Amino acid sequence: SRLCGSTAANWSDPTSWSETSHTGDAASRVPGSGDVVYIGNGGSCDVDGEGNFHQILTNVDVSVGEINFSPVSMGVGLPKLIVPSDRLLHAGTFAGAGELSLQVSAIASAQIMGDMGDFLAQPNSHIVYEIEAAGNAEITPLSTSLPNVSIEAQNNTSGNRWLSFSNDLLIRGDLTIDKGATLALHD
Repeated sequence: SRLCGSTAANWSDPTSWSETSHTGDAASRVPGSGDVVYIGNGGSCDVDGEGNFHQILTNVDVSVGEINFSPVSMGVGLPKLIVPSDRLLHAGTFAGAGELSLQVSAIASAQIMGDMGDFLAQPNSHIVYEIEAAGNAEITPLSTSLPNVSIEAQNNTSGNRWLSFSNDLLIRGDLTIDKGATLALHD
């Protein structure tokens, strides 16, 4: 389980994890092949007075049995997993409501593998496409139907940060284009 913190912790740091709960003692290892990973919010985690949240940065390629976003309360930020454009995230299944932040650019995109059905079916789940650098990032969406989508320019840098999807896409909830990003539509 991801321990609470006020910033995104690195996946590769054992002190980011607990084998008992998101408020338990630090683990001696990081989650690996076959492990079930819980990323939650709530509990007694309120490090900076801004509410309870948990987020993790996949600073290494990751392969686990399951990633389970486990929000305790919906009044605070969703549990968040950040995947840089040079990383692979593989899980047998993705479950629960959370935020999956995928960094993309004109030359690379975060790679996600696994059964995303339950995560994508959650009405509160959120996919963030974060454009890292100037140029047009054309990507294949995780599915042809997504719950909520945000398209953002990394570091709030406006100008020449375009995202386009390689195929048609149904967004069942909110679409937000923010922080200087542009969504390019095809004919």
